[in-house]
Amino acid sequence: MFFDVEKEIDDKRYIILMLALQASEAQDPVSVAQFLIMSEALGADIELDDLLSLYYQRLINLIAPAGKYATGADDEQINISNVGLAVLINGAPRYLDRIIANNDIPEGTLACLVPLLDVARVPAADRYVSTADNQELFAELVIQLENVKSELVRDQNKNELPIPVQEKRALAAELEGLIGQIRAGYVRLSDLTQRARPLVKNIADTCKDIGVIAGAAYVAYEIIGKILTALF
Repeated sequence: MFFDVEKEIDDKRYIILMLALQASEAQDPVSVAQFLIMSEALGADIELDDLLSLYYQRLINLIAPAGKYATGADDEQINISNVGLAVLINGAPRYLDRIIANNDIPEGTLACLVPLLDVARVPAADRYVSTADNQELFAELVIQLENVKSELVRDQNKNELPIPVQEKRALAAELEGLIGQIRAGYVRLSDLTQRARPLVKNIADTCKDIGVIAGAAYVAYEIIGKILTALF
């Protein structure tokens, strides 16, 4: 059947499809009750009516116990349909970056979708790259980012670094997010070019007279440059 992604899918429905894909790939079947608990953790305000709407559009499957019709009961199983998977993939360039920016999407949920995407169809800045392609460089990058983060955390009470306390906490949290992406196996290209590289360069320049953190930040900056060179 013909399906107009732009007219019939919004951010919330796209998130439901992302979660449905994750449910489909889970080791054990995911029930409607479990699915709604998963969605609550995202703060996405997903209700049973939302699931039924996508079920009637054949974008997700609701599997009732033998001899029963699907009604969205708590014990029914949920997964994504073939049509829903197609909508999820085709809608990525329109929805994915905005959803990631506005919602706390778990890395596991993203990790289910990213390998299915044709990165050539996603805007260049929004592309996700696999850390497996440059494994040694990414592994070394994690070590250096960890070193920078550790120095920021260690200095919370000492105040030896020329960085305000609140900014140190924000930088440490930012680094933790970048490290988490790398360890999850996929990194958004824009996070390397517009987030990680300027961040470590700024830390290196600000703390240039403090050897440990400046050295780790400069090394991280150089590694990111090597990764970007390898990608292009």
